[in-house]
Amino acid sequence: MKRILLAIVIPAALLLSSCSSSDSAEAKSTGAGEFSSCADAKAAGAAPLLKGDPGYRAEWDRDGDGVACETDSVAKVTTPVAAAPETQDSGMYGILVPATANNRKQLSENKVSFDLPGMDLHEASKWMGSHLPAKSEVSGMQPCGLEKFDDMQEWTWRGEKTASGAELLSVSVLITTPTSVLIKYSPADANGGC
Repeated sequence: MKRILLAIVIPAALLLSSCSSSDSAEAKSTGAGEFSSCADAKAAGAAPLLKGDPGYRAEWDRDGDGVACETDSVAKVTTPVAAAPETQDSGMYGILVPATANNRKQLSENKVSFDLPGMDLHEASKWMGSHLPAKSEVSGMQPCGLEKFDDMQEWTWRGEKTASGAELLSVSVLITTPTSVLIKYSPADANGGC
């Protein structure tokens, strides 16, 4: 009787363990850089996912801003209290840039740029996307878009449309050497912006 029970129990246990490990592997990842859920992307440290990133899915982008699996906290890595600040103020509308941004250029009264040494377009866009108020108004201007191109990514806010146009604020990450960020305000964009 003991031999019969062992003959039934052992194969059943092996069958159950092989099913559960293959099921969990399938649930975690559906391919290189792809995840079955935002929780898996966050657990892997890949969140937030930008449109065009491996694993990005439009259904995970709740507000349609091109950023899926947004994290609740702004920074993905917690730093010790005594660490250097992660951000610096750009001097325009409270827009933050990385602390490592340098070579600030005041191109005009309403336009400023910074170099982002050590960051490529993807890294800089991901950093800016997680630090911009992409879902909130900026000085009365409403968020109205995120555009992504091969050589740049741009977030835009628009004010009330008037006879002379509409206020427009844009933050663009550009492929330059080194990668740069351009912050530009137009008091009356004739095209009305986005």
